[in-house]
Amino acid sequence: MGRNLGELGVARVRDDTFGWFGNTIRVGSRVSDLGLIDFLDKADTVGADKGDRMDPAERREAMVLVRDFLRGLVHPDDWQVFWDTALDNGQTMGDLMGLIVAITEKTTSRPTRRRSDSSAGRRSTGGKSKGDSSLRVIKRLERSGRPDLALTVVRAREARRAS
Repeated sequence: MGRNLGELGVARVRDDTFGWFGNTIRVGSRVSDLGLIDFLDKADTVGADKGDRMDPAERREAMVLVRDFLRGLVHPDDWQVFWDTALDNGQTMGDLMGLIVAITEKTTSRPTRRRSDSSAGRRSTGGKSKGDSSLRVIKRLERSGRPDLALTVVRAREARRAS
């Protein structure tokens, strides 16, 4: 039997909040960029690449997917206040997608600081790459008329690069 490498995980306690139309909403304790990975995987399976050509069942499934992802971002005890407030204030799917991006960016980029706008100089690069899968997802979402989801992927990539 191999040697024990010891405890490698680091527990992260989440106590973040955000303002929501005069309410203070707690962020869910399980929020991380790993949840975004699951969300994007599921979005691929519900016809997000079809855009406006989704049939009603696919459109419903996509909307439920967004709501369920939001449920994971909002503390369970604050969910009903959050959802009722969204309804009372006429929030749209686009508004909620923007909120998903904002919460994901703000909770996954810490404690890393943004890089300086100043260049450190020219960097050498290797051979030409085929591009990563997120670029393909972004292009597919944009072609299918889902720039809101494409923006979510772009911001998630930026957050990963910043950390």
